[in-house]
Amino acid sequence: MADAKTTPGRADVLTTLFGTCIDDIANSCSFQDYAALFAELVDQKNASLRDELFHCYAQTVQELRANAKQEFDVLCNAYGVREKLANVDALCREHGITDADINAASKPEGTLADGEMPLAAARAQRIAAKEAEKKVLLEMLEQSQAMRAEKQALVDERRALVNESVKHCAPADAVLEGVHEASTRWINA
Repeated sequence: MADAKTTPGRADVLTTLFGTCIDDIANSCSFQDYAALFAELVDQKNASLRDELFHCYAQTVQELRANAKQEFDVLCNAYGVREKLANVDALCREHGITDADINAASKPEGTLADGEMPLAAARAQRIAAKEAEKKVLLEMLEQSQAMRAEKQALVDERRALVNESVKHCAPADAVLEGVHEASTRWINA
C-alpha cells in the first residue's frame, strides 16, 4: 500500500487527468489529417508550403494545449479546486480512509472496515439490496408460474369438457343435417 506522502493528491491527479485529456484531444488530429484538408495546396513538389503548413499545425496544437491549461488553471483558482481537494485529502488522512478497496461484505452492515473506502461500502450495500430484490422477484416469478400452471390446467380441463360435449352433439348434428336437407327440398318443391 502506498504511503500518504508518496501518493499524489487529488489535485495532482485531476491536473494529470486533464493534461491527458488535452493530449488525447490534440493527438486526435494528426498532421496528415490536417494536411489532407489542404491537399490541393500541398503536394510533394511544394515542400516550402508543406513546411509552412506543418509550422501552422504545430503552433495551433501548442496554443490549444497552452490555452486549455491556462483556462484550467484559471477555473481551478477561481473555484478554489486545489484547496478544496487538499482539504478532502487531509480529511481522508485524518479519518484513515485510503485508496484500498477491500471486501465490504465481511463487515457488519453500516460500518467501514479498516482501509475501506466509503464508495466500496456503498457499493456493497447496493449489491446486498439488489440481491434481496432479486430473491423477492424470484419468489414472485415462482408464484406467477404456479398460478399460470393452475390456469393452464383449468383451460385444458375445460377444453376436454368442450370436446366431450362436441362428441355427444355429433349424432344430433347428423339428425339436424337430415332435417335441414328435407326442409330445403320441401321449400324448393
